[in-house]
Amino acid sequence: MISIPSPSQRPPALIGTSPPTLRLQEQVLHASRTHSHLLIVGATGTAKSSVAHAVWAGRGGSEPQALLSCLACDPSQHEQQLFGDGEDPGLVEAARGGVLHITHVDQLSLAAQRRLAAALPSLDLQLIASSRRAPEEAGGKAFAPELVARFGAPVELAPLSERSQDLPALIALYIAELAVAARGPMRLHPDAMAALTAYPWPGNVRELASVIQHALLCTEGPEIQLRDLPAAIQGARPQSEEPEVLDLRVLEQRAIQRALQRTGGCMAQAARLLGIGRATIYRKLAANPNIGELGN
Repeated sequence: MISIPSPSQRPPALIGTSPPTLRLQEQVLHASRTHSHLLIVGATGTAKSSVAHAVWAGRGGSEPQALLSCLACDPSQHEQQLFGDGEDPGLVEAARGGVLHITHVDQLSLAAQRRLAAALPSLDLQLIASSRRAPEEAGGKAFAPELVARFGAPVELAPLSERSQDLPALIALYIAELAVAARGPMRLHPDAMAALTAYPWPGNVRELASVIQHALLCTEGPEIQLRDLPAAIQGARPQSEEPEVLDLRVLEQRAIQRALQRTGGCMAQAARLLGIGRATIYRKLAANPNIGELGN
């Protein structure tokens, strides 16, 4: 039976109902069912490794799983890590019948990429690779075309800034998981929730988890307050959908109105505030008498 993890077991990249998340859930389900090779692309903190693990779990969660982090060893050792050296059978053999996950695949040596691409048709395994860069972004020096051809279209993980619809569910998940381990059930003050949902989250779900953990350490009661959040998040404000663009004449009129209001209608003082001559204000008033009416 093929299934993706239940909501309580899903990785953060699969939590929520936003369009990018629903699309990702379908892609994980498809990859689990078909055992197709997969390239996962996403910015730092988008939980790429947990998506790979979800595909493995969707296959049943009992098959072999092997991991190669391309940053954990020198590129000259990549082929040996994958294919062994006689004494050690290597990760390809360890993943036989299951999943081989390669992180930072754009750092995998080109020789290892080409050898793996050539061997894949005869290997009984599903390759899941992850990278911060898509092949077209990395140019021709990071990805071997032979390996890229083994993947379908990359699975792109949306940044958290494009998953605002998922934030309440993610926040609730992290509070529930982290609070139980730390101090028991917790609540979130509405002001804190407003700030969390307004913040753009450049560090994605990894940053969100860190912030919730920080807040749980700072709060003294059963409720996370706005003051328990980092200063940068406390000051977050919702962004307007479309910034207002005003005609320069409208801005000029408003400036004169405000100057006249502050000076009680005194033309000379208003001119000094605006850094213009008194004659200029009279000329503007003659062109638009409504300015003077609003200023009085």
